[in-house]
Amino acid sequence: MTASVLDVNDRFDATRANQIAEILRNQESLNDAIAAGTMRSLGNDRYQVTDGGYDNGEIFLRNAMGDVMPQHGLDVVEGNVALYSRYEE
Repeated sequence: MTASVLDVNDRFDATRANQIAEILRNQESLNDAIAAGTMRSLGNDRYQVTDGGYDNGEIFLRNAMGDVMPQHGLDVVEGNVALYSRYEE
């Protein structure tokens, strides 16, 4: 039986290429949305939905990895989003 050899550098290169391609696709989609008028740039990698739909007015942030994430403003001090409910005592 012959052991197969895994070239981790080849695997890393392929993974990195896929990540870069995804970042570029995300940027292209964001640019298309801005050009179509469904999102607008607020500066500092912040974007606002302007499509008149359910998310209208929602603000998104683009992080250093190129991901666009909603700006939720929820408490994340302990590492997870803290949700609160009102209840009667």
